[in-house]
Amino acid sequence: MFDYINKLYRNVGQVEILEKVETTTSIRRREITKAVVRSLVDTANIKSILEIGPASGYITQGICEILEEKNRVKFDILDFSDSFIQTTKRRDLHINNAHIADIASVDFHIGGQYDLILCQEVIEHLTCPYVAVNNINGILNSNGYLFLTLPNASYYRNLLKAIKLTKTKRGVSVKDTHIAELSVLGVIKLLSMSGFEIIETFYYSSATPFLDVLLSEQVGFLSRKVSSPKDCWSELEARILRSWQEKNV
Repeated sequence: MFDYINKLYRNVGQVEILEKVETTTSIRRREITKAVVRSLVDTANIKSILEIGPASGYITQGICEILEEKNRVKFDILDFSDSFIQTTKRRDLHINNAHIADIASVDFHIGGQYDLILCQEVIEHLTCPYVAVNNINGILNSNGYLFLTLPNASYYRNLLKAIKLTKTKRGVSVKDTHIAELSVLGVIKLLSMSGFEIIETFYYSSATPFLDVLLSEQVGFLSRKVSSPKDCWSELEARILRSWQEKNV
């Protein structure tokens, strides 16, 4: 990540995340996260978990509440900033290892593989979301799981803002650093081309399935690693060429 972007998150991101910990959406997200972790630990033989971007540690605390009963599960956290790591650690949680690294870097490397990776409200801040998800694939064990959550670009208020804004908007909060907000379809394509199969989609509203896409401010995806990103692109290339050849026979 660019140094000046790192500087912003260290200086002001820390303030905003601490001020906005227990919102209605974050409480809902925490409960869904706990349910996902509990279910996978109980049914999928999960022995190692990595949380990327713990920020204030609010979701991390919920995860640790589940893992207190599961002593066999290794739990690590990862963030690009030592200040965010220290904020999480101040909650006095049981964390095995804390890695400081940029998940969106082409030079990303940490020692370790995981059965489950949680990446929540991170992707939208990154300059290279595909690189990040590619790196996540690389540190997941075969058939490992990724739980990814992010703001929903198809949320009706976002659509209304897009219609209203006709010129560059000057930012006033960390939300204005959401330079990579994706629609639900965009996330499906990102995961698919990164070697993941989506198992379940979580919306954070209580509307009907059709309206969820418009009324849920955030959305979550539970997916499983099924191949490498390289294989996904190679397979797509082969299918496109085969289709083209069939049409031109």
